Amino acid sequence: MQQKPTNFLEGIPENNFIVRWVKTCGLNTDTYPEYLAGGSLFALAQITQRKAKINIIPNALHTNLWIMLLGRSTLSRKTTAMDLIKKLFNQAGHYNIHPSSSSEEQYYFEFMEKPCGCLMFDEYVGTLKNLEKKYQSGLADFLCQMYGCPEKIVRTLRKEKNRIEIINAFLCLFGATTPDKFEKHCKEEDFGGGYFPRHLFIWTDYKKERRPIGKITEEYKTEFNNCVNHFKTISEFFEKQTEELEINVSESALSIQDAWMVAKQKELEEAKNDSLDSFIGRLEGYSFKLAFLIQLGNPESIQLAGSGLKMISAKSMSASLNMIDVLFLPSIKKINSQLRGNKRDKLIALIERKFKGGVKRTDLMNLSNMDKRTFDLCIDTLIESGRLEELTDEKIRKDGKRKYTETTYRIIKKGISYLKRNDGSNEKEK
Repeated sequence: MQQKPTNFLEGIPENNFIVRWVKTCGLNTDTYPEYLAGGSLFALAQITQRKAKINIIPNALHTNLWIMLLGRSTLSRKTTAMDLIKKLFNQAGHYNIHPSSSSEEQYYFEFMEKPCGCLMFDEYVGTLKNLEKKYQSGLADFLCQMYGCPEKIVRTLRKEKNRIEIINAFLCLFGATTPDKFEKHCKEEDFGGGYFPRHLFIWTDYKKERRPIGKITEEYKTEFNNCVNHFKTISEFFEKQTEELEINVSESALSIQDAWMVAKQKELEEAKNDSLDSFIGRLEGYSFKLAFLIQLGNPESIQLAGSGLKMISAKSMSASLNMIDVLFLPSIKKINSQLRGNKRDKLIALIERKFKGGVKRTDLMNLSNMDKRTFDLCIDTLIESGRLEELTDEKIRKDGKRKYTETTYRIIKKGISYLKRNDGSNEKEK
């Protein structure tokens, strides 16, 4: 059970839409406030509709984002957080959710008709299952391409040989599932691949106060309507935009972001973790997107033709980096640790089941289906944690001319390593 995070909304004004949404919904539900914050960011990103572009090098960024909620079934109230966003979209007259499709080609047709939209998955595991199917092998690549908001995507369908063109794509994504289901359909090597690092993960499971069933209060009704009106004002601003809004970044915001990135890169170099490397690269871009969305939530930002939006401030950037450090990055590290821990446990189980407690390095690596880097990291961690012992022995090849070192691993249980002898008895060593 994790500790309750420190203030992930630090630096965001009280009258900001994100803060208002979290507090208002908290009057009527015991869903985690972190999920509510994720939903509000998704909603703000969706209404920008590819009409805002952040001018940074080497590549300008559009303001879409993908968020995945992880948490226990029912008790964490993930679906409640998503249903509240659907209610917000309905009442604000901004309902642009694409139906989730079972095939890659259906998505092509949907986004050809409506290239700017969003996907919401109350149970994301269905999509993860589709990504595993051989005949859906291009789905992940297509969604990743949509994430980049290209000016044009061209596809030729295999059967009908129709040419599909998606112009000015813009895709936001909001999904939820349980940690167990996610781990079942995501391997460690997949987690650091191209698809998952495009997500902002929110995994929280600290003990929260239960809210009993009761009546909807007038305070909640009033505050919810205020949130809807705030959201409608922002939405209408973007609907009236005929040209892309050019967003620049202040020098002070760039300086803060660069110092943060240098610190993260140093941290990663010490961790030597390829999966986290992939995420940090994406989080660098997200730091600008989140800063813009935080600034967008301020009521004064869209006044005077959006003049308050055209320059990302140091204050917004600091709030964005705090949210990454407190909310998103710990979730990513937790998932990565869980996936890697599962892999270590599988190595131990493999040694016990196949090799009776002790195994040659070459045999274990061949059966593990891991690349050398991942295998070595798992082995190193098992040795450091006292679960595995490494033994080396100088051997002479059959030709009698060349020597080589044979490495053997043995499981350690309660401080004692053991290896089955050929006669089936245990050879124990302290």
